[in-house]
Amino acid sequence: MKSLTAIFFLLFCTTAFAQQDSLYLLKPAQVFDGENMHQNWVVLIKGNKIEAIGAMTFKLPAKTKVIEMPGTTLLPGLIEGHSHLFLHPYNETPWNDQVVKESRAERTARAVMHAQATLLAGFTTVRILEPRVLIMMMWASNKP
Repeated sequence: MKSLTAIFFLLFCTTAFAQQDSLYLLKPAQVFDGENMHQNWVVLIKGNKIEAIGAMTFKLPAKTKVIEMPGTTLLPGLIEGHSHLFLHPYNETPWNDQVVKESRAERTARAVMHAQATLLAGFTTVRILEPRVLIMMMWASNKP
């Protein structure tokens, strides 16, 4: 078995930018459902929703785009329960210097890059632990 690969990013991209009537059939080597690994399962996506998942026992609608994903494992989005997107490692810069001396713009730009890397790694839910971040996000969302 090849190493477990988080391909949820592909699923996210396929569904996030899909037209409502578009159909995609994802054909990974295996699907992990959160508990068990399933060989030869497929995932049918209609628009931005999963229409069917499992063994190919359903009729494939016309105009379905088939995406072959050999050697990959498709799995649900991962959850990160303790994240500091606005910080970088303390061996690079001490916490106090990051929080007090670095500008909001610099820290926000870094957080965007960290969020993108986190999504690309298969994490679709992130709990951010910086209280100042929540305040900044609320402040930014209320600006005209």
